[in-house]
Amino acid sequence: MVNMGMGELVEIILPVHDMNLQVAFYHEMLGLQVYEPEGVHDYRDFYDVKLYTGTCMLVLHASREEGTSEKAPKLVFRVADLRQSRALLLEKDVEVSEIRSPETGQLICDGKDPEGNIFSLESNDESAQTPISITSQPGRAPTYVSINSRRGRSITLLRDNKILIAIEVLGIVLLNIASTSFSLVSFMTIFLVIMALLWLRGSSWSQMGLRTPRQWRSAILYGLIGGLVLFGLSTLVVSPIITSIIHTAPDTAVFNSVRGDPTQLFTTLISIWSIVAFGEELIYRGYLFNRIADLFGGEGWGWTIGLFGQAIIFGSAHTYQGMAGVLLTGSYGFLSGLLYLLYKRNLWPCVIAHGLIDTISIVLTFLGWA
Repeated sequence: MVNMGMGELVEIILPVHDMNLQVAFYHEMLGLQVYEPEGVHDYRDFYDVKLYTGTCMLVLHASREEGTSEKAPKLVFRVADLRQSRALLLEKDVEVSEIRSPETGQLICDGKDPEGNIFSLESNDESAQTPISITSQPGRAPTYVSINSRRGRSITLLRDNKILIAIEVLGIVLLNIASTSFSLVSFMTIFLVIMALLWLRGSSWSQMGLRTPRQWRSAILYGLIGGLVLFGLSTLVVSPIITSIIHTAPDTAVFNSVRGDPTQLFTTLISIWSIVAFGEELIYRGYLFNRIADLFGGEGWGWTIGLFGQAIIFGSAHTYQGMAGVLLTGSYGFLSGLLYLLYKRNLWPCVIAHGLIDTISIVLTFLGWA
């Protein structure tokens, strides 16, 4: 017999078709005591049979409706030892699922009574540990690691510990400054560090937004339209406002070597579509945006702070263009972040828009029109 208690409800009504079958199941299989009627062995003539669970009453009510009722309650039985209770039910050929642990310290398994009604067995076990899901490649089932393993502990810390998340974000920002302002660290180094951090917390680039869009046509269209709109806003609205306020324009002298040089134009375009558009969107809109949002809770306010935070960091990475360049690229980072959110946090429209904007700018420079 399984000793169990059940909820705080005074009475739970479960429609049944075969009263004898269901009484036998809940009495003999689950160990509930028949409260009313007493001293009866054939329950076919009774509309209601009450079974006592220890804390409430389960009422089996005769029903003429065919099939399992959608209104049938899902019964949740709390047991002292779930593993032992499940083993006893399996010995009696009761259909029960594998034990799962949705939360640390909680064990659950589901079962079905003879008429297909779902019930759950639950118990508290402080030794129960939820295995950690590791996101694999898109389209593949996730793998799991034990929370007590070395990697499991690192994943838990990096996913949940706000102090470590803050240190992680600060570290990437410092590497970014060392790369852009002092040329002490290569862009590839930052990329590899981020890949290592993703692995340590059981994440992947697909979670950051680098996943196949449902419709490539839609993603490309969003990217092209977004790129043209952002280029127009930056050129016709944002840049003039910045220039009027600080009385200086972005310093783009670093790109002057492209003027009239087809070879330099070609190599620059390759760099734009590989390192610049692709790499910067991965790091800023993908990684930093998500991690700053994680730091502040991952909800509405978290994403709002992340939107502004990644834009500020992105702008600060362009100090070689002067203050006007920092403000202009920062505003672009903000608008690109909005595009990222608009397309349900998929990076491909942002990559396409970024590449298009930089391509237009560098071609205009090549032609001497910028």
